Amino acid sequence: MAPLLFLLLFVTLLQGTRSTRTVKKQFVEIGGSVTIPCLYDQQYKDHVKYCCKGNYQDNCSVLVRTDSPQRAGYVSITDNPSQQLFTVTMRNLQKGDTATYWCGVETSKQKESDDCAPFALEVTGIQRMKTVSRLSVKRGGSVTIPCFYDQKYKDHVKYWCKGSMWSLCSIIVRSTDPQRAQVSITDDPAQQVFTVTLRNLEKWESGSYWCGVRVGWKAEDRANVHLNVNKGSVGLSVLNNTVVGEEGGSVSIQCLYSDSLRDSVKMWCRIWDRSSCLTAGGTGISQHASVLVSDDRRGVLTVTVRRLERKDTGWYWCTAGEEQFPVHITVTHRNATTLVYETAQDVYGSVILYMLLKSAVALVYITCTVIATLKIWTYCKQSRGGSPGNDGEGKRRRKKRTEECADTVTKMGARGESEAYL
Repeated sequence: MAPLLFLLLFVTLLQGTRSTRTVKKQFVEIGGSVTIPCLYDQQYKDHVKYCCKGNYQDNCSVLVRTDSPQRAGYVSITDNPSQQLFTVTMRNLQKGDTATYWCGVETSKQKESDDCAPFALEVTGIQRMKTVSRLSVKRGGSVTIPCFYDQKYKDHVKYWCKGSMWSLCSIIVRSTDPQRAQVSITDDPAQQVFTVTLRNLEKWESGSYWCGVRVGWKAEDRANVHLNVNKGSVGLSVLNNTVVGEEGGSVSIQCLYSDSLRDSVKMWCRIWDRSSCLTAGGTGISQHASVLVSDDRRGVLTVTVRRLERKDTGWYWCTAGEEQFPVHITVTHRNATTLVYETAQDVYGSVILYMLLKSAVALVYITCTVIATLKIWTYCKQSRGGSPGNDGEGKRRRKKRTEECADTVTKMGARGESEAYL
């Protein structure tokens, strides 16, 4: 009996020392990123955490640790003791990154004695489901998260769940039951994306969430996102990440970032399209086509999209350093009332311009007529006041010139009035 009790005690102690937990397997597309959540017990809050790569715990190669620069190449690590969680983020993953990795908590000088949990990472040619890897939102705020899926899942049930591991994930909403309290889900099969909107977020809602597709009773595919809700400032955020604009119009998006990201590279990209990225460069302004990206270096990255077209509808994201935040732009048809109003304005403007031109021509003509009349009148007056003579012939000539002058002035005046009224 004593050996049996000892064995039970040994197993219990062994399970207690192996408390670190994480996902079992994660699929990532080539060139993509992933954030792995690693949970640990309260007793390890002040211990060093790390991530290593290798088939076995005792000889795996450490990639990054919390007690040294927390970013090494394509891997970074962040510890959150209040949540008893540390996360490992890997970027720009390639086929060669497919391997077994370990979330580790240092408990002794011997690695084989550390509290570790393995996870398998497989980098595939095409990821069947994708979403953002991590988000930070201010307490009381709201956010809409996109979950992109393969065409073969268009008619399947989609859902949103919370849990550090996929196998223990608790479903919150699904496309067949899309609303629950402050969470809603909307499926758009035409765009092969479903969105999850979270409102009035509280700090306790921080954690690991999953976009999922279920086929029958089998979990077919999923993608993980880590959400962090803060009381104070967050790394990168957008007050309203769903904006609407009309064709031909413009929209402006403000991406807010913290002081820690001031010197980070900031970009605006069409989601999953690296070639579309625009950077706020050395001058703080970068322009490409109808998009203007401006960084004021005081915490606001402003993106202005002008001359909107229907093809601009879609998902984008602001990025600053390692942070990403999704933004959706919807471009609607121009309002019929607006078109009629603008057309009426154009016609009215044309009529006013025509009348002004006619008035200007008439004014010029009248002015010229008055000047000519004055000159003729002056000439006639001079003719009447010619040298005196007693002969009847001179008088008759002066009288004739006077009558001719008066007749000319009368005709010009009448013609001027007629032209002015045309």
